Amino acid sequence: MAKTRRAYTGASVSTTTQSDINASATPQFTVQAATNWPYGSDPFYVVVNPGTASEEKILVSRTNVGSANIEIASDSDRGQDGTSAVFHAAGSTVYPVFTAVDADEANELAAMWESKGDLVSHGASTFARLAVGSDDTVLIADSSAGSGLAWGQVDTANIAADAVTNAKIATGAVDTAELAAGAVTETKLDSAVVSKLLPAGTIAATIKSSADTGWLLLDGSTVTGAQSTYPALWAVAPTAWKSGSNLVLPTMANKMLFGQSTTALGASGGANSKTIAQANLPTHQHTINHGHAHNITADQAAHSHTISVTVNSNTTKFVYNTENYATTDYIATDTSISPHPYYVPSAFGMAVANVSSHSHTASGSATSTDPAITVSGSVTSHTGSSGDGGFANTALDVTNAHLAVNFQIKAH
Repeated sequence: MAKTRRAYTGASVSTTTQSDINASATPQFTVQAATNWPYGSDPFYVVVNPGTASEEKILVSRTNVGSANIEIASDSDRGQDGTSAVFHAAGSTVYPVFTAVDADEANELAAMWESKGDLVSHGASTFARLAVGSDDTVLIADSSAGSGLAWGQVDTANIAADAVTNAKIATGAVDTAELAAGAVTETKLDSAVVSKLLPAGTIAATIKSSADTGWLLLDGSTVTGAQSTYPALWAVAPTAWKSGSNLVLPTMANKMLFGQSTTALGASGGANSKTIAQANLPTHQHTINHGHAHNITADQAAHSHTISVTVNSNTTKFVYNTENYATTDYIATDTSISPHPYYVPSAFGMAVANVSSHSHTASGSATSTDPAITVSGSVTSHTGSSGDGGFANTALDVTNAHLAVNFQIKAH
């Protein structure tokens, strides 16, 4: 039969039954007294009519101290230790007894240990021995084994979620050599450890198109029921992100992270383009060239002129008559010379003179006062601004050179 714990006491007194005990179907009987008899949930053996032909040993129990009612669980508990279930009349002797079954089970248990590290467990109906396992293995419950136990490695599936906490690990007890490759995952770590490594609200860049487990993309989406689903993130999220119990995440599209200063924590600011206002231009100068037309009149200064005159003529023959001063023969071609004709006086009757081509030079100077300069015309005065220089005044693109990534926020 299955091994069960049994109760024992010392100085149990012998007494007699107060009711009959049939050979079967007797769930209980009463006794005269049960002084020092065992009681509680564990059963014990009694002997009825010891030393007679109707001696029987029965496995019974007594629930409460002082109770005279003796319980028999079933007919299978009758006729123990080599005896048979028989009728017992009221007044039969009865008392607790140590049986051969008790001694045999103790001997059986003691005989189970054979080698160093052996373990003994209760099998399906008797004791079972489990030999020591290989080094660095652990004891695992195994219903298919005869002892219900087995030695083996503990893999991820056999570690309960949140089973290993900081308080369960001694300082320095677990190092790399103690961890099988891939044996410890984030799901096997205490949530407090994970939160300390990467607390909720941590923002990280990723080249992935979707968020990692436990993270949310900052893509402007609304997370329904975030207050209960992600309480750690809800506790640190700015009020502006919250709408009822929902969380409206900001978008990081075309944005960069910026250290908080005057802008509220968690708020968006700035722009990727900027129109430069006149007040933002640096102080500078423009050179303006402005021309005018002037009429200038001046008197002539003192100066001199040289005049050359050339006279051309043929050879002229003059005849002088002393008596009547009459010209008897002449040849003249240059009629610009006066008087005409030329008369050449001579004391000796008639004379002839030849005139060759020649020139005359005349020179002199003309004087005047110092020149007086007269300026005529007018100058027009100009006032007002120089204009905007023709600028289009469109927004200036100030986007930095960048690598496009997604940003995600830790939710747990």
